[in-house]
Amino acid sequence: MTSFTSHLGRATALAVFLSTGAFSVGPAAAAPKKETVIIYAPTAPPPPRAEQAPPPPPSSTMAWQAGYWQWGGSNYEWVPGRYVERPNTSLPNWVPGHWDQQPQGWMWTDGHWEG
Repeated sequence: MTSFTSHLGRATALAVFLSTGAFSVGPAAAAPKKETVIIYAPTAPPPPRAEQAPPPPPSSTMAWQAGYWQWGGSNYEWVPGRYVERPNTSLPNWVPGHWDQQPQGWMWTDGHWEG
């Protein structure tokens, strides 16, 4: 005999699974959205490091993401530049990630593609 709490646990797990979008309906299903994590740093990031010119892109569907400072919990850590792939042709423009000063501290906004 299965208890009510067992059914409740399965229902909760299913609801969490479905709400994450971590499933596919078929080959034409859209990619699940990345979970947004808000990061605040107590101080401004250092100036960007000078980087060498990026190598040629591996394909026409990729854009260069310049290096940036990432908050590591107690200090900033440099993340080197890299190529990022466009998810589809309807999103032609890469918007670089950036830090913005907010009342809570410095907030990071991830780079993303937009149309």
